[in-house]
Amino acid sequence: MPANISFTDVIPVAEATFNMNSEIVKKSEANLNAILNHADSGYVLYDSGLRIIAFNALAQEFSHLLYSKKLVEGNHLLSYFPKNRHGALLEITQKVIHGAKICYEAYFKTDDYERWIEVRWLSVKNDNNKNWGFILASKDITEKKLADIKLEKVTSDLLRRNTALEQFANIISHNLRAPVANIISLAKMTGVEYGFEKDQALDFILSSSQALNKVIDDINQILEVRQQIHEVKQKIYFEQLLTDIKTSINYLILKEDVIIKSDFENSPYIFSIRSFLYSIFYNLILNSIKYRREGVKPEICINASTKENKVQITFTDNGKGIDLIKHGAKLFGLYKRFDTTVEGTGLGLFMIKSQIEELGGQISVESEIDRGTTFTVEIPVNTIN
Repeated sequence: MPANISFTDVIPVAEATFNMNSEIVKKSEANLNAILNHADSGYVLYDSGLRIIAFNALAQEFSHLLYSKKLVEGNHLLSYFPKNRHGALLEITQKVIHGAKICYEAYFKTDDYERWIEVRWLSVKNDNNKNWGFILASKDITEKKLADIKLEKVTSDLLRRNTALEQFANIISHNLRAPVANIISLAKMTGVEYGFEKDQALDFILSSSQALNKVIDDINQILEVRQQIHEVKQKIYFEQLLTDIKTSINYLILKEDVIIKSDFENSPYIFSIRSFLYSIFYNLILNSIKYRREGVKPEICINASTKENKVQITFTDNGKGIDLIKHGAKLFGLYKRFDTTVEGTGLGLFMIKSQIEELGGQISVESEIDRGTTFTVEIPVNTIN
């Protein structure tokens, strides 16, 4: 060491340098904490053993809100999640270690709130590119998700209404044109000129007018579906609804010796539009009776249950069945019929489908010839509460 520099000279300089570096580190940490605590995502840092090292304020807020648990340094990742999620979480961390980019949406719902959270997993590597730990990033996307759902519903409604307009165009161009043309032609007829007696011409005019009137009635029924959607929703007990329908068609049930079984124990009621539910039940029951098998006592089983936020109602019969390969694509179309041996207009299933879709639901069918048919109606719970 040079003679002109003593330890007493060096120590103050070293201390000053150390203090300056400490201040820089502290300032950097303070800046980083300020950034993280004002970020729009929650961040939790885990070590390679999945124990918490650090977290920001928003992550703590999410943990309290979604899991009713407080983040604590040293706690294990799995202690914050239910056991049925442990396997999936461990699988995710292994994928992240091997370079996978994991991002998914998680949905949380209680009586007080519903939230959609975007979750991202990141691997933290050391200088040797080995996994040192993990970052779990969580972002509340509820507002965006609700906007997307609303937009999706508007788009779905527009598509459905566009389909309805196409159906009306079909009615006007096909079903109205023929009877109107007949009425115009027959009104101009003179019995002699066209080889018809006067009474015959009047009969033709009458039958064409009746056909026209029937089409107008069908149009009115379809329009009523759009108007009834604004009815007040109420608590509807399935058993009572079924009893009312059985009373209204009691003569037919007795005549055809129909057996109707039901099980509504798992889902006894629904909040919905009563006229819609009545129409859906009524038409599907009537459909099963109409397409019964010759020589077989008609039997209809109706069950209701709640699955994945949906009320699911099944109508199963032992009737003729439907050739879905041949008729499946057009089964719910307007004026589409698959069995001309039975009287009908082809309006019933179209009306049922329209009403279910107005409730935000869907209908599907399973069937085999001479083995019966099952119609499954699903209505989302969150659209009818």
